Amino acid sequence: MSEDEPISAAHAPATHGMLAPHESESVGERNPDVRLSEGERVHGPYEHGNRWRLVIQGADGKQRKVSFATRDQALRIKRQADEAANPRTIDEAVSAFLEHLRARGVKAATVKTHWYRLRAFFALGTIESNSGGRLVTLTPERAQAFYEALTRSTAVDTHRNCLTLAKAFGQWCVKRGWLRTNPLAEIEPLGRRRRGKEQLRVDEARRFIATCRTHANKGDVGAIAAMTQLLLGMRSAEVVERVVRDLDDGGRLLWIPRAKTDAGRRTLEVPEMLRPYLRKLARGRQPGDRLFTEHDRHWQLYHVRRMCRLAGVPEITAHSLRGLHSTLATEHGATGHVVASALGHASYHTTRQHYVQPGTVERVAQRRVQSLIEDGLEPAGLPVENPEAA
Repeated sequence: MSEDEPISAAHAPATHGMLAPHESESVGERNPDVRLSEGERVHGPYEHGNRWRLVIQGADGKQRKVSFATRDQALRIKRQADEAANPRTIDEAVSAFLEHLRARGVKAATVKTHWYRLRAFFALGTIESNSGGRLVTLTPERAQAFYEALTRSTAVDTHRNCLTLAKAFGQWCVKRGWLRTNPLAEIEPLGRRRRGKEQLRVDEARRFIATCRTHANKGDVGAIAAMTQLLLGMRSAEVVERVVRDLDDGGRLLWIPRAKTDAGRRTLEVPEMLRPYLRKLARGRQPGDRLFTEHDRHWQLYHVRRMCRLAGVPEITAHSLRGLHSTLATEHGATGHVVASALGHASYHTTRQHYVQPGTVERVAQRRVQSLIEDGLEPAGLPVENPEAA
């Protein structure tokens, strides 16, 4: 059989999808059946003399070729072959992607967040779900329309996070052979992200800590957890997941042995003010028992906001306490590397971009310049505030 001869059922491999012959409108010839086995992909069409050729490549690298009279015929057959061989829907592909993440050890809470984000991006619904159509119908134009619709109903940070995840999903589908190219790859994110969350000011932070200490002295575990997050700059999940064994050397050290990244695995020095509270939580308990009992990050958020209300300061998110920690550390001269390490970041760029309050680094630099100038001046008396009194 020649390389461009129509492929008959006798020569075709076991089918994963099959198409009926197509009657050409231009020349009246019958196009060959294009049958795809699992793992096969169709490339083309490529011009070959006065015809157009599709190249079918198997997972083993072997190729077979089929030619058509016109380019439109080749494109139509290629699209039909893809759809016949890949009947899965966007919803099914999303479920497979999330299952892949679970198998890799991604935390259940993170997978749940990804579930909401992907269903929001592809308009799959969360209560009344829909399939989203066949995955192979996810063209760049359709993907762009999904994103633009999402931007009209969600905040900038939300839709940009959804887009980042959707691009990763599209690339994963390409690696699985479910898509030829990533239809989301060229979508440009819209809007500007907010730089960090609202933070308490210095005096407010002092009132917050004072309130936490007052209630911690009464045995309030939530107050201790809120104080721990601000003083150590930890993530909410890192606070509630700590076990008795993580508190080391008489309460001086707190270990975080497991994290998503190498930078996240770290050991923090506990301030003296906090040590007695953590030691009391650990007293009489087993090494594997959690310091703050069985809770999740939503429990942490509740108590941070409760302490804010009791202290009479603006209600902030638990995560913004990490930002406040990094801002105060930078303000008082800690180097970028030290601040990033404390927060579990691989580089200071992430810390400064999303955690440190805008203008903090500039103020530190300005103080250094002012100090340099003032060091060369002769001491002067204080300015007279009331000239008449002088």
